[in-house]
Amino acid sequence: FCSVCGPGYTITIPGAIVHTGFWSPTTCANFQYAGEMGFIDPPSCPLAPFLAQGCGCAPIFSSACQVCTGRVVTTPGDNHNSGSNNTTMMMMTNPGQIVVVPGEGNVTCSDIKARGDQGLINPQNCSSMPILVAPCGCGGPVTLSPSLAPTVV
Repeated sequence: FCSVCGPGYTITIPGAIVHTGFWSPTTCANFQYAGEMGFIDPPSCPLAPFLAQGCGCAPIFSSACQVCTGRVVTTPGDNHNSGSNNTTMMMMTNPGQIVVVPGEGNVTCSDIKARGDQGLINPQNCSSMPILVAPCGCGGPVTLSPSLAPTVV
């Protein structure tokens, strides 16, 4: 296994093009997949982050950003999670809407929400997300119980 961004980092621009010199130009997503499938041999893996610079490599944070509310929450697998296991989040009613993300360009609302859910948004930037995703139609709160069955509150 080779994470092309390096340990603890992930790609955030899967459609960007990588020129490896080994293969034809490919997307960052395909480059990452090649690493995950073992097509990048271990001696070459330390070079992968240099080739993946255009992939928007970012640290994987142990907390998630609820982009509609701007709240930072611990992710379900985090051992530091305390209190209730219920998570309240806002429902996004316009996930296909395009928003402009500084430094990244046009991104769909569902993509920016997924990045927040996956811990790919720096927690220090989370509080500014509600303004950025305003066109996404963040609606009423939904509570996720431990069984993950959503109920409208």
